Amino acid sequence: MDEEQKMLYLDTLREGVTPFDRFVSRADMRDIIDIPEPRKLIDQTIMRLLKMTTKDHTTRFLPIIGAAGAGKTHLYWALKERKEAADQYYIVYIPSPPAPVRMLFHIYSCLMNELGDTLLKKVGNTLIKKYGGSHRSFDPFGMIKFKRSAQEIQRLARKDFTGLQSEFVRILIIYHMKALYWKLAERWLLGEALTENDLNKLKITRVIEEDDISIAALKVLTKYTDRPIIFYFDELEIPYRSFGPEAEIRLLSIQKRMYNEISNSLIIVACLSDIWPRVMALTDSAMKSRMEMELTLRPFTLKDTQNLYLRAMEKFWDENNIPSPPDPYFPLNEKVFELVFEKTRGNPRDTIKMIKVFIEQTLYDVEVFQELQEKMESVEKAQTEPAPISPPQTKEPTSEPKPVEWIEKPLSLQEMGERIISDLDKIIEDAVKKKEEEFEAELAAQIEVSPALTVSAAIDSILTFAKERNVQIKVAFDHEFTVSGRKKSISALVLSPDQEKIGIEIPSIKSFDKSGGVAAYYAINRLKEALAGGIIDHACLIVPRGTSGKKYSLIREELGPKLTIIELNQEEAENLIRNAKTTPSLKGRECAQLIFKDLPLEPPESEAEKPTQTEE
Repeated sequence: MDEEQKMLYLDTLREGVTPFDRFVSRADMRDIIDIPEPRKLIDQTIMRLLKMTTKDHTTRFLPIIGAAGAGKTHLYWALKERKEAADQYYIVYIPSPPAPVRMLFHIYSCLMNELGDTLLKKVGNTLIKKYGGSHRSFDPFGMIKFKRSAQEIQRLARKDFTGLQSEFVRILIIYHMKALYWKLAERWLLGEALTENDLNKLKITRVIEEDDISIAALKVLTKYTDRPIIFYFDELEIPYRSFGPEAEIRLLSIQKRMYNEISNSLIIVACLSDIWPRVMALTDSAMKSRMEMELTLRPFTLKDTQNLYLRAMEKFWDENNIPSPPDPYFPLNEKVFELVFEKTRGNPRDTIKMIKVFIEQTLYDVEVFQELQEKMESVEKAQTEPAPISPPQTKEPTSEPKPVEWIEKPLSLQEMGERIISDLDKIIEDAVKKKEEEFEAELAAQIEVSPALTVSAAIDSILTFAKERNVQIKVAFDHEFTVSGRKKSISALVLSPDQEKIGIEIPSIKSFDKSGGVAAYYAINRLKEALAGGIIDHACLIVPRGTSGKKYSLIREELGPKLTIIELNQEEAENLIRNAKTTPSLKGRECAQLIFKDLPLEPPESEAEKPTQTEE
C-alpha cells in the first residue's frame, strides 16, 4: 500500500463513525456487528423453546446470565435481527422499570411502543373473523361493512370474554372496525390520556394503566396473536440497586404472574451472574421447577476477537464506498489482538473499548502508536528469547554500596518484556478510563422524562435535603391500599419525621407539555380515596402545567389544604430529574417543602451559584 492510499484510509477513519465508537449496547440503537459463535447454545435453545411455544402456546421462562459487558443487551438485538424474527416471532424489549410503580403498564407500554398498531390490527382481525366472518363490501362512500355489525360482534365476544378482558376486546373491536369513536379507541389502547368526555363516549370508566386492565390486555393480545412474543427483560438487577429489595420482589412477582396468566410467550430475563443467586433465593420452589435452566453468555475467544474487528471494518469500508485495504487488519496489526484478548479476557464490551483505543492512537497519536508497536515487537522477542543464565555472584560486604556499574547493567530481554507489558497496561488503562468517562458524561446529558422517573426525582429531592439536615425519611414506592374490597395504589408514600404520612401521585402521561387530561382525574381521585381511608394525612399531585377538567377541578377544590399541586412543564421536569441528587431545582425544593416547611423556595445565593452537572 503506497502512502497516498494509506492516507485515504486514515482520513476516512478520522471523518467516519467506526463500529467501535459505541461500546455499550442500547435497546434504542441497533447493534451493527454480531459475533454469534460464543452463544451458539443460547440461540439454539431459544429457537427450540419458540418452536415448542408455537405448537402448544404455553409460556416459557428462560434466564440468561453473564458478566457486565458480556452481551446481554446485545442478545436482544441479535434475536431481533434474525431472519426468523420476520415471520416466526415478535420480540419486545422491557428495560428495568424507572420506578416500582405500575410495572404491568410499563410492560404493556413497551409492547405498544414496539408493536402497537401491527399487533392490535392482527389480533383485531382474528377476533373479527372468529365472531363476524371475513366477508366485507364497500358502500358508495367507500366504508367497510362486515357481515355482522360491531355491536353484534361485541355481544358474541362477551360470551367468551368476561370482566376486564371483555372491556378490552370491546374497545379493540371498535378500533379495528373503525366504528364510531374508533380514533378515541385507538388512543385508549395505546395508553394515551383521554378526557372525561372522551371516556364517556367509549362507555368505559377505567384507563389501561391500572394493573388489572394491563394484565387483561396482555392476556388477550398474547392469546390471539399469530406468533409467539418474546418479552426480553433486561438489567434485572437495577430495581434492587435503585429502590431496594421490595422493588426487586415486586418485579419478580409480576414476571411470575405473566408466566402463570398469559399464553404463547417466551419470557427471557437477563441478569448479572453475581446477582442471579440472590434472585433465585427470592424465587419460590414452584417457579424454580418450571423455569428453564439458566444459560451463561460465554466470552470471546481470540478468533472471535479478530472476527469482530474484521467484520466490523469490512462493513465500515463498504459503507464508505471504499475497497477494503490489502491488509484486513489495517490500521492495526494481528499482534495487537493477542494483547487485546489477553487484557480483556474475551469480555465483548472491554474488547470494543480497547480496539477503539488502539484505533484512535493510530489516527491521532502516531508517535504513541509507533512506540506501542515497537514495544509489541520487543514483547514478542522477549517472550521467545530464552532467559540468560546469570553469572555467579560473589557476596559483597553489606557495609559497602553496590558499584554504579552493577545498578545500570542493561536489562535482559525477559526483563525488558515485563517492563514493556507494564507500560502497555498503564497506557491502555488510562486511555480506556478516559473513554469511559466521556461516554458516561454523554449519557448523563441525556434526560428521559417519564412519570415514574419524575416521582423518583421528587423523592430524591426530599432525601437530598433530609441528608443535609441529618433527618431520617421513610419511603414506600407503589404503596397499595384497599377501598371497598378493591386494590388501589399511589406512586409513593413518604413518612415525615413528625410521622405525617404524605402520598405522592402522578398521572400516566407521555409529556409534560400537554394537559394531564382524564389521567389527572384518576390520579387525584386515588389520592382522595387514600385520604378518605386514613391511608395518608396529606396528598401531593404532580401534573403538567395547565391541567384542568370538571371532575378534576371539583376534587381539587374539595381537598383544599390537604392537597399540594406541583405543576411542571417538560423543561422543569428534566431539571427536576437531572439535579435531584445534587442540587435540587426550584421544583425539587417545592417537593421538599412537603416535609421541610421552613425550606426557602429560592436557594441561597451561594447554592444558586453552584454549576449544574450539565454546566460542568
